[in-house]
Amino acid sequence: IAVSHLVTAAITWAEGKPQDDLALMVVQRELSRDAPPPPRAEIVQSDVSELGELLFDFTFQSVPDYAAEVRQAVSHWMGTLLFPRRDIEDLQTAVTEAVTNAVRHGSPMGENDRFSVRGYRRADGALLVEVRDYGPGMKIPSTPILMPDPDANGGRGLPLMEVLTNEVEFYPTKDGMRVRLVKI
Repeated sequence: IAVSHLVTAAITWAEGKPQDDLALMVVQRELSRDAPPPPRAEIVQSDVSELGELLFDFTFQSVPDYAAEVRQAVSHWMGTLLFPRRDIEDLQTAVTEAVTNAVRHGSPMGENDRFSVRGYRRADGALLVEVRDYGPGMKIPSTPILMPDPDANGGRGLPLMEVLTNEVEFYPTKDGMRVRLVKI
C-alpha cells in the first residue's frame, strides 16, 4: 500500500483532523483489509492469582515521559519471546495508553505521585503487562467501549486498549487502579 494512500485514508477517516493514534488505527485497518478482523479484547473484573514469570518491574514518578521506557521494555521482551512485529506495536500502543491514563487520571498529586509497570510471561506464552496507579480509580467500563468522535479531545485510551490486546482487565483497589493488558 502506498504511503500517500495511507495518509489520505487517515485524514479522510479523521475528518481532516488526524491524531497519531487515529492514524495508527487507519494504517492497521488498511494493511489488514483482506485479513479477518482480530478478536476483540475480553474485559473482565476478576482476581488472577498466578500471573506468570516476572520479566520486569518498574516504578516511575507520574511523568508521561516514562512511557518511552515502558515501550522499550515491552518491545525488548516481546522480541525476546518471538512475538510478531505487529503484536509488539499493538501492545506498545495499548500500554502507552494505560500509562497515559495512570499519569493523567490516577495521579491526583501530579508529579508527586507514582505509577508501576510489571511484565509477566504467562504459562501459555502470552505477555501480560500490568499498569498500576495510586489514584482514585475509575468506574469499570462496560463492553464494548466506543471510540469517540474524531474531533474529541480524549477518550481513545480504553477503546485502543480493547482493540489492540487480547484481554483487558481492570482491578480497582482501595489505593488505586490496576490495568492488565494481555497479548497472546
